[in-house]
Amino acid sequence: MAALAVSGLVARTRLWADGILTLTVFLYAVVGARVVRLTGSARAFAIAFAIFGSAYFLQQVLSPISDLLITNRLLCAIAKVLHVPEVSVNEFVSSSATSKGPRLKWDDVTLLYANDMSAGGVFLTIGHCVFSWLFALFGGWIVACGYSRREASGET
Repeated sequence: MAALAVSGLVARTRLWADGILTLTVFLYAVVGARVVRLTGSARAFAIAFAIFGSAYFLQQVLSPISDLLITNRLLCAIAKVLHVPEVSVNEFVSSSATSKGPRLKWDDVTLLYANDMSAGGVFLTIGHCVFSWLFALFGGWIVACGYSRREASGET
């Protein structure tokens, strides 16, 4: 998955963004469905993985305050270093915008990229999918470790 993400971040096309976004939704759905068959710390990991990853992912997609997260600033800093083209304001208003309007700089706080499939918008979309995977892994690991310790001490 890391290789796919890196390829998408380098290529920065709409196809890569759509594919990684679909993969992310599919990943959380499959892990959530697998919970039924798992037991013990594997089940705890799967539940936490699905919850943490989905929560970050949905917050990025649905929340009006998603641009205030530190991960957004981190992605903007990385984009600036990699010389990813900045995002056109007109592309936020309409994905079919033809005129070149003012551009949001990577230093701006608000980067509304939901309808933007330029190189910058694709970079942010894929980057946030990767962050959701990392949060899912971290959350799953923390919960599974806690469950294993509780299980080892004999608590129920």
